[in-house]
Amino acid sequence: HGHTHPPGATLVFWVLEKLLGDPALMSIAIMLISCSLTMYFVYRLIATEFKDETARYMSFLVLLLPVVQIYYLASLDALITALLTGIIYLFAFGKGYRSAVGAALMLAFSFLLTFVNLFILPVIVGYDLLVNKSLKRSAIVLGGVAAFHLVLYLAFGYNAYQSFRTASLYENPHGFMGFVDPVNYGFTRLEDIAELLFFLGPFLLVLLFRGLKKIEFKPLNVLIGLAVLTLLAMFVTGAWRTGETARACAFIYPYLLFPVARYLENSEAGMPERG
Repeated sequence: HGHTHPPGATLVFWVLEKLLGDPALMSIAIMLISCSLTMYFVYRLIATEFKDETARYMSFLVLLLPVVQIYYLASLDALITALLTGIIYLFAFGKGYRSAVGAALMLAFSFLLTFVNLFILPVIVGYDLLVNKSLKRSAIVLGGVAAFHLVLYLAFGYNAYQSFRTASLYENPHGFMGFVDPVNYGFTRLEDIAELLFFLGPFLLVLLFRGLKKIEFKPLNVLIGLAVLTLLAMFVTGAWRTGETARACAFIYPYLLFPVARYLENSEAGMPERG
């Protein structure tokens, strides 16, 4: 983590160790915080377009995903997923400047944990343009994040851009993998996509495709499109060279549940079918 992550990645575990001491308690703390936040924000997101019953069911279903069952205990990526889900809810559906400030603070904190959170920038800017027809909210959030990092630089000398450059060079010391090692590049791109689908599970994968059959221009559909296209673009750049996306890209799964919610609600599936 010291090579490829901002300092917050190791500081989180240092703080937890100082507060709790026991690795088992540290793992439980990460699990409880991440699960609670993910459930809450998935519920709030889905409740913006669907019935409360569907939103509650989907917020429970997210905990049953294989990726959550495996990686949400003691994984930093679980906390990152929770933060990114909260950011998109506050940005897209929060009201007033208070929610924009909240999104900016969460985004600033998330950038202390990982550079993968660059994923969220095209999503919020694209949503602002397509749905809000403005960049005002994006400017507030991104300006707040920039101001936060400027304060960090002036106070502690932490240069986020230089840190990102160092991490990028460590991951790709010989340059773009598509040119340096095209065979490995091609196969790992396939692994990246296949692993995401595999950890979604076969039943939800079927419901995902069924829910995508009828697409309308609605906010959640816009978010799905922007999130998937952004992630695919990151794959093209050579990110995640080892095909470890189920853990590192767990933040995409809340978006993949939106079509599932649409299918379940439109088909009026009862509890036996949902079970």
